[in-house]
Amino acid sequence: MAAPVIQQAEPQLVVHSGSVAAPAGLCFDLVAGVESAPQFFGSHLHAEVRRGGGRQVVERWVIAPGGGIRNWTADRFVDVTARRIVFEHAGGRPPVAGMRGEWSFTPSAGGTTEVRLEHALTFAGATTPVEVRAALADIDRGGRAQLDQLRAVAESYPRLTARTVRAEARTVVPGACTDVYERLAQAVGADHHWAAALLPGRAVVLKRVAGLSSRLHAATARIDLTQTASGVEISLCARLTSAESGPVPAALHRWLPPVAQRELALLAAAL
Repeated sequence: MAAPVIQQAEPQLVVHSGSVAAPAGLCFDLVAGVESAPQFFGSHLHAEVRRGGGRQVVERWVIAPGGGIRNWTADRFVDVTARRIVFEHAGGRPPVAGMRGEWSFTPSAGGTTEVRLEHALTFAGATTPVEVRAALADIDRGGRAQLDQLRAVAESYPRLTARTVRAEARTVVPGACTDVYERLAQAVGADHHWAAALLPGRAVVLKRVAGLSSRLHAATARIDLTQTASGVEISLCARLTSAESGPVPAALHRWLPPVAQRELALLAAAL
């Protein structure tokens, strides 16, 4: 006998809520600021925000629990006054036909914030109960993880930012940008220590996912390519955030710039 199917008349809701010991404005800014999130949120890899017609279009890359990379695009409306973020994914990943959601942030006593995250899922017409339960369970796990990450980052945010350092390096290699990008993408794909968001022809965004020292909270990098009259300019921007028990920022400030320059030189030689 064929499995029964569910004809979805109404969206299926998955709601998560919890208290965060941080101001509502900070919690809101951390969720709204998807472009800076990868340095502090473990599962975030990269995001780009494009604005148009009074709405935002956000493309995101995240690191899935199994280690793969998920990429999607969503429309987003950000209401700063009401501290409310409404989003709707473009298309769906079967059996989900569509998904929209909302973040809200309500100030509470003692400087804490009540955070609510809602997902509303619609399913394709021929969807079995097993498929629905699996999809809802996946969203439930993801929502819990998002709220847990927000709590951890918001409650330690001043310390995280104080322990974050940045270094930049540049060089030029001969050739065409498209060719250099292809070789760069191949080199990155061969290194399992880094998760990568590939932005064809222009950039690669990296996050260390294996072999990260216990003394570091995060290591990220972005490599941009620009065609010039003399070749392809390669720009590297590297960021490190030390762990609570890790090196002091002053030590990282001394150490990171020469390391970034050396790593870029090695990369350029390989391209």
